[in-house]
Amino acid sequence: MKSLNAAAPPGWLVAGVQVVIGCITGGRFAGLKLREAGAALVQGAAWTVVLLAGALGLALLLAQMLGKPPIAVFMALTPGGFAEMTTLAFAVGVEVAFVVACHTFRTFYVLSFAPVLNRLLAKP
Repeated sequence: MKSLNAAAPPGWLVAGVQVVIGCITGGRFAGLKLREAGAALVQGAAWTVVLLAGALGLALLLAQMLGKPPIAVFMALTPGGFAEMTTLAFAVGVEVAFVVACHTFRTFYVLSFAPVLNRLLAKP
């Protein structure tokens, strides 16, 4: 008997879901001009470099203070999806609980205070 965590969906289902996700994603690009797509890619790449450099710099500064390896602090500060960063932390072998706690706090903080900050900045 297989354990619950060893179960996997059938290949045809995974392929079907990928087709549906691909169609939805492709539909969002309908009518997009090549110049607009290029500008979005350049801006995205630039922001990626800025955010990763900031996370790396802060991780190097905080690693000693926190008593954690720099890679763990970097992964905790790196912008990314919650599930993706958790999986990556597990794969790299860093303290998953630390990375998850930091990402949980960041998500809670942003979702709690972004609307307040938006209202404060939007007032004339």
